[in-house]
Amino acid sequence: MTPQRTRVNRQRRTASRRLGILPGRRLAVLIVLAAGLLGCLASAASADESIATAIIVKPGEQSPSEVAPVSLSTLLATPACVPYSNTTSTLTTVAPSSSQSLSTSSDTWPIYTILACGLGQTLSAGDWVQIQDPSTGPEAPLFYSAGDLTTPSDFQDPGQVPLIIAEPGENVLQYYRPQRRPDGGVTDENAYDFFQVNPGPITIWVDEGGSPPLSVAITGVPAGGVTRGQP
Repeated sequence: MTPQRTRVNRQRRTASRRLGILPGRRLAVLIVLAAGLLGCLASAASADESIATAIIVKPGEQSPSEVAPVSLSTLLATPACVPYSNTTSTLTTVAPSSSQSLSTSSDTWPIYTILACGLGQTLSAGDWVQIQDPSTGPEAPLFYSAGDLTTPSDFQDPGQVPLIIAEPGENVLQYYRPQRRPDGGVTDENAYDFFQVNPGPITIWVDEGGSPPLSVAITGVPAGGVTRGQP
């Protein structure tokens, strides 16, 4: 339906007639409106941020297949993609001489939720995943059947699981792996597995055949396809 236009009787403005709004005030109003528009555009861009992609390794296949990235807006719009909601324990990264607490946002998801809900990859016994650190290569493997991805988990705090944390209003993604239980009295320094990227997505390798975990750095995905590193 075409909206009706209101007819306005225009009057000729003489040189001595005073303007209703001074030019300076008009400019100020335009600046405020423009700033609001840019803020809306920035929020929309943030909501479409790519969170994660998966590279799937199947038994008997020479070349892995890549799954299209899932966006923040898709995760937010999918009721089944439930964000991380453990507010009773603190996320802590431990280094040789220090420790640091992390803050989660409402845009925080377990790796398993991102894979199963966001990327449509269902895991089964024997499957494992590795998170790709762009600087150092694949992280330590996470085994589905060993309780590394779901709660109660096999970590020191069974209520914690590996996460991807999206910073609100920024294109910054953080990967967090909880501390494992002390092994022979040795403390797990999980700060070495923590990293952040700007922008995303974060790459998740998924092996469905139980092959040995990757131990080489992967610097990128070639335009013609995906090549898996040698174990």
